[in-house]
Amino acid sequence: MKFKNLAAFAVSIAAVATMSGCAAASEKEDIMQDNNITDSLPPEQLPPVTDTPEQLPPEEEAPSAPVVKPEVKTAAYISVTADGVNLRTGAGTNYTVVGSAEKNTLYSLLGEENGWYMTKYKDKTVYLSKKYCVTVDLPSSANKTVEAVISEGSKFLGVPYVYGATRLHDGKGNMLKGFTTAKFDCSSLMQYIFYKGAGQLLDVTTRTQVVQGVTVKKSDL
Repeated sequence: MKFKNLAAFAVSIAAVATMSGCAAASEKEDIMQDNNITDSLPPEQLPPVTDTPEQLPPEEEAPSAPVVKPEVKTAAYISVTADGVNLRTGAGTNYTVVGSAEKNTLYSLLGEENGWYMTKYKDKTVYLSKKYCVTVDLPSSANKTVEAVISEGSKFLGVPYVYGATRLHDGKGNMLKGFTTAKFDCSSLMQYIFYKGAGQLLDVTTRTQVVQGVTVKKSDL
């Protein structure tokens, strides 16, 4: 009787253990199935990772001020392209010839009339045919006095050189008798044009005139 009871008790425990094992196995299988289901799901769609920094729109630059080039003043001259070009008293071949122009000589351009250029020759107004001339623009000084001296000198192209020509004044502003613009030597011409163009009194000889001014560098000429 006791043996039967023990056998029954053992069978009961075995049944419970078997059922527990089945339940655990079933639970494990369910977990594995759940994991398989999770693994089979498509991965979450994320934006691709890149090392390139975000491109920002370029900053607008402030407009720069326009570059203003300094104005270069010029003086107009006539350059003769042939030798023996007639200088006439008027703008036409019917006017009197008063001289001839040398090739490459520069004359002040004072005007234009009917195909002729107007200039000065021996301190008189004359005309050159445009057929034998070209115009040249040369840089001019910002100092009007300098340009006035040059203008005075250019009027006397064609005046003969005469050594010892009478000066305009004695170096102190006292006018001398016998002076004429029909002839010059170096120092008398310089004395005259500086007096007329700049109101400056120069001495009567080149040796003394050269020490009256200020030395100028060649690069500043």
